[in-house]
Amino acid sequence: MTDQVFKPLNDFAAAWQLPSSSLCLSAIRGQAILLRQQLLQQPPVSCFKSADLYCDLYPIRQAYSGVYHGALLTVPYIHLLKRLWIIQFTDFNGTLKTLLFSPSDDHDPLQIALFQRFNADLPRYLRRLSKAVIAPKYQSVASALGDIGLRPEQVDYISYNHLQGQHIAHWLEFFPAAKLLVHEQELSNCAEQIPATRLKTFSGSVYLGDGLALIHSPGISVGHHVLAARVAESVCVITGNGVGADAYAPEHSRVRAVRRYARQHDLEVIVKGCKKTASDTHYVSMVMEKALAGSSHHPDFPNCAYSGEATPYWLMPGFTVSFLRGPDDVGEPQ
Repeated sequence: MTDQVFKPLNDFAAAWQLPSSSLCLSAIRGQAILLRQQLLQQPPVSCFKSADLYCDLYPIRQAYSGVYHGALLTVPYIHLLKRLWIIQFTDFNGTLKTLLFSPSDDHDPLQIALFQRFNADLPRYLRRLSKAVIAPKYQSVASALGDIGLRPEQVDYISYNHLQGQHIAHWLEFFPAAKLLVHEQELSNCAEQIPATRLKTFSGSVYLGDGLALIHSPGISVGHHVLAARVAESVCVITGNGVGADAYAPEHSRVRAVRRYARQHDLEVIVKGCKKTASDTHYVSMVMEKALAGSSHHPDFPNCAYSGEATPYWLMPGFTVSFLRGPDDVGEPQ
């Protein structure tokens, strides 16, 4: 069976070229709203499920850029909950395809080294605990697939918002028939040599099939892309540019520091990483993502899902979030 033919999605190309940051922001937002309306008129994907994998430590100052600058924090980290999405859709050749979005585990050497570095900055009472307690693991990618009756050789594609820190060669070995879907500008963030036969690159944005698209959304990396899926009666956008609902709707946040910072600086979103301004593409991309997603079942927060979602944990008292997305469980795999 030949690969599907992707269809280019050029809705945002002209808007990104506008010279004024305010004009670019307005145009990108408008195009995202139009694309959302188009996706809602298309058939939904047949299966859209998520699985909680494990938690990672992440610096809170990077999670909510600027918000906690200069603040004295007892625990300078939060938990990011790592998830996997299992998606089935019909491509433009009429063939059912299986896509795994964001398969990962906590055994990668880079992940282990990063945890050890973060662990050294934790209070002494936390450093005494095991990794399994500080950053719990819930299940593996293999067990998540097994729970719904899928085998690794049935996976056609894997993809990620961005490739930094991902162990791609391992996953392509684990999924022997899968190809990596990746934006051509993101390949430089992959430290491994991936055979051309295992790659499917794209430029700009593309439709994978009716109701499913990969949208170039530069931010945390220049080749970052989001997955936009028509699911039931909504559009879900999976992103790595922000860490959760408070970052995407800070004006509604129950976290006083986040809400106050957004009000003081007139911000619609709080970016992840080093401090940014409203003229940066990262900021514009996050605005695009929330406009494309529309409202979730909580009307104050967009229908975004996060490859790493800020999540409260009992060992980190005082940290809270306003809204947790929860699992996705639509349709059954074939």
